[in-house]
Amino acid sequence: MSTFAAVSENVILDGKAVDKNGNALQAVENVSDFEIWLADFNNNNTSPTYRAGVEQFVKMFSIKDLEGLKVVSNKHIVAFKKLLVEEGRSNSTVNNRLSAVSSFYNYLIEQGALSHNPTVGIRRMKNERDRVKSICLSPQEGRRVIEAPEGSSLMAQRDRALLSVLFFTGCRESEICRLQVKDFFAEHGFFILEFKVKGGKRNRVALHNACAVEINRYLDMAGHAGDSDSPLFLPIKTKDKLSQRAFHRQSIIYIWNKYTRKAGIVGTSPHSARTTFITTALENNCPIEHVQSTVSHSRTETTKMYDKRKVRLQDSASFSVRYP
Repeated sequence: MSTFAAVSENVILDGKAVDKNGNALQAVENVSDFEIWLADFNNNNTSPTYRAGVEQFVKMFSIKDLEGLKVVSNKHIVAFKKLLVEEGRSNSTVNNRLSAVSSFYNYLIEQGALSHNPTVGIRRMKNERDRVKSICLSPQEGRRVIEAPEGSSLMAQRDRALLSVLFFTGCRESEICRLQVKDFFAEHGFFILEFKVKGGKRNRVALHNACAVEINRYLDMAGHAGDSDSPLFLPIKTKDKLSQRAFHRQSIIYIWNKYTRKAGIVGTSPHSARTTFITTALENNCPIEHVQSTVSHSRTETTKMYDKRKVRLQDSASFSVRYP
């Protein structure tokens, strides 16, 4: 089996694998170790970032096959780490690249193809994640972005609904891409969005009425509310004509950049909506446990990293101290 080369004539879909001759077993055998390793990740976000990490590593040292991987030592890993730092990569990105290479080596060791992992013992970069880096918008700026799609076209209404979901739920971009029509429904007097989140879990979020109104308007215009298995948000091929494929993260980034520029806001990303949601909810005295649950964080410490509220001098603990 080739280590890196993909076999283009092989197709793996819905648990069934066939090659161009219809041979299911042989098709799987022909898929590279690299592609099998990537396919085994449950998180859709891990696979592309780990792919990029290993591809950069093997390109740096012109590694083509298992024989090339066998001669890699700790010195090569340190050189790779140094290159990433010199490129200006963040500490988290450097660590992610090293984790990718380490994971691929561990997979090959488990398969009996290699005997050692050269990343063992290599020091990782200092963790800087005491605060997320995404910029927090003010509530007024958030409103400007939501209202930036002007007009009565299907595209404008879809984009208002999509931006409303970002700002009123604090969800991740990838979670919007996975939403289906059936994930938007009414229950106990509330409109609900049920997100598919990290770890294969589901997270139900009761929606602010302003967000639910925009989604309902979009579905009424789009006409696919009765297709429960359809992606909730659909690309538009031509004027007011929908595609049936799911949204891609790059499409959400494009929409975000389009309307933030129109609103006169720079230096942000869709993740800024998540930061804005968390900070605004905490500023309005929502218990942090409720915020944590809504954004599907496993720990409150993670939620605190998104808190960009200004320091309130009047809240200093010094004013609570008495020495009678």
